[in-house]
Amino acid sequence: MKSVITALVLLACGAAPMVCQQPVDAATKEDVEQILEVSGLRETMKSMYTVMAQFAATTAADVYKQKNPQATPTEVQKFALAASGSFQKATNVFSVDELIEVVIPVYQRYFTHSDLLSLNDFYASPVGQKC
Repeated sequence: MKSVITALVLLACGAAPMVCQQPVDAATKEDVEQILEVSGLRETMKSMYTVMAQFAATTAADVYKQKNPQATPTEVQKFALAASGSFQKATNVFSVDELIEVVIPVYQRYFTHSDLLSLNDFYASPVGQKC
């Protein structure tokens, strides 16, 4: 029994450095922030929020007109503005910056420092600027 415990302790001590060791080429938060900036993700997300708010307003207006065929254009417009305002409030609860903070660890998990340097080089190139 004593030899089994000794073997387990030695095995645990031998495996500890492998478990605790950081990847040699780990991506940093700064690496990820740079690729998100160079690739234009922040601006793309802001544009998506704007388009989604417009879509919510248009859809709400259409539904309101269908359910209230006698509604005046002013009533429909008020309803559309209310829907757009509600969507904008919802996006303020989970802002673009907060979404990016959630995305950073995902990039760090699946990309190395070298990967992100290569991606940054690509997005900084003329071809990457077209994407």
